[in-house]
Amino acid sequence: MAVLPPTKDDVDMLIADPSLADQFDEVFGLGTASQFLGPSSPLLPDDEDLELLRELLARDPELYANQFDAVYGSGAAKRYMVHEGSPFPGSEGDEVEALVQSSAAPTAPGQARENAAAAEEPAAEQGAPSSEPALEPDPEDIELLMEDPSLAAQFDQMYGDGAAAIALPADLWEAASRGAHFYKNGQYSQALALFRFAVRAADSGTEVSVEQESTLVLNVARTMARLSRFSDALTQCQNAQQMLRKAGYSETKVLYTAAEARMQLCDFEGARRDANEVLRADPGRKEAKELLVNCIQRVNERSYTLLGLDPKELERDPSGLKKAYRAQCRIWHPDRHASSPKDAQVRAGFVFPRIQKAFEELSATHLS
Repeated sequence: MAVLPPTKDDVDMLIADPSLADQFDEVFGLGTASQFLGPSSPLLPDDEDLELLRELLARDPELYANQFDAVYGSGAAKRYMVHEGSPFPGSEGDEVEALVQSSAAPTAPGQARENAAAAEEPAAEQGAPSSEPALEPDPEDIELLMEDPSLAAQFDQMYGDGAAAIALPADLWEAASRGAHFYKNGQYSQALALFRFAVRAADSGTEVSVEQESTLVLNVARTMARLSRFSDALTQCQNAQQMLRKAGYSETKVLYTAAEARMQLCDFEGARRDANEVLRADPGRKEAKELLVNCIQRVNERSYTLLGLDPKELERDPSGLKKAYRAQCRIWHPDRHASSPKDAQVRAGFVFPRIQKAFEELSATHLS
């Protein structure tokens, strides 16, 4: 699976020597070489084109992005020129935001890992066969390696000399870029490992702005939400909010993701509060309006609905109230979730008090 698009230099090298096709496919994905060796090979921008696009986007993003796409293919501007403050790829909803190094030219896609591998690979003796990875690395092993780079020696023993250097991102910027690519392709576990690698790099001293670091943390949150880890996603949102608040920046881009996580955790009051904050900053945001309507509906659910009761049937047979309450207790009582995953515990903590309140209200009407 390709993790980044090839650069113009990569393609030029392939066209000059088609025998490199197998190596090209290993780096950029099976079948990628054939796309560039055929008669309809797409063009790729060089460094001068990318620098020009960066300047033009500052003037009129939509116009010049469309012109760039007309030359280099649909979506090319998004693939190559996403940067902080740009109009794409996903500044809204649950899309992650890509990050590129602003103080220097970004590392050429696919090149940083090859350079890192070459730096650690000893010079081969003349006539000696080159070392090849014994196996294709398992994605879970790659995630473990990124969590703990000290496992590099063990990784190389399993997959061949230099495999760890190829698998590990060269720096924060490459990790963020590769993470965004995996996210867009629905490979959320790999994306999460890369985003967390980037956050650790920022924490370890890589120079980034507050907005850039908060974007990395927000990308971790959005990816966790995609993996149905809503409590963890909310924690990461709160971390990003704290960074932005401390620096005096708006927290709006974080609040929508937080509101969605709260909805999944049945914290409807909290979700309503966050959605309202988003709409104060951006009154026309459609998905925030829809989320707020959903929040209000859930907050105002009738006691009958919470206990799964029909009002007319309860009028005829009030004994059904206690039966319904006991049934809901078996589902939502916190003691039944003491050993459940974190999200289930949190949901029970929000839902069970509502069940109790609904029972008390209906008892006053039907059992007194």
